[in-house]
Amino acid sequence: MSESKTLRPWSGTALRLLQGVVYGEDKEWKILREHESSLREHFEVLGLELVVDEAEAFAWLRQREVEEGEEPLPRLVRRLPLSWEQTLLCVLLRDRLLQFDRAAEADGRLVLSAEDLREMLLPFLPEIGDGKKLERRVAGLIGRAEELGFLRVFQSPNGFRYEVRRILKARLSVEELERIRDKVLAGKGETAEE
Repeated sequence: MSESKTLRPWSGTALRLLQGVVYGEDKEWKILREHESSLREHFEVLGLELVVDEAEAFAWLRQREVEEGEEPLPRLVRRLPLSWEQTLLCVLLRDRLLQFDRAAEADGRLVLSAEDLREMLLPFLPEIGDGKKLERRVAGLIGRAEELGFLRVFQSPNGFRYEVRRILKARLSVEELERIRDKVLAGKGETAEE
């Protein structure tokens, strides 16, 4: 006779974590905080580490580093190298987030317009005679940053706005930012992985 399997109260939250970042405003955040130890144990068996940033109110999974003598596990998510331009946008966004945090803005969210993003990128992109082609390129970079979860688009009375998501801080630390920034901004083409 087989044992009956039931879902746990945190099963949906576990699946949501496998899909990406859970933020404080997400409905899963409360469940995550209530069942954090159970979720940690669950993911630990899979070689994953639950990372919870209480101050910034977000959580995500990362693959645990293999310790000496351990057999490496297959990666849950393949790391894909970002193009030079995608890395550039990530570096510019992370740098802007760092400046924003140092200024201690009251809102707590860094929100940019499409024009802000375009102006950040333009000095570093190669000149293209065709304005429409350039706009498509910038839109593609913004779209990729959305896919990676670094930007969240929302409609405002003044048009679309983009919130720079705080997971970018976890994915690109200040040390990494400084290491990559000089090379990327100098056009040497070092790229990051996602």
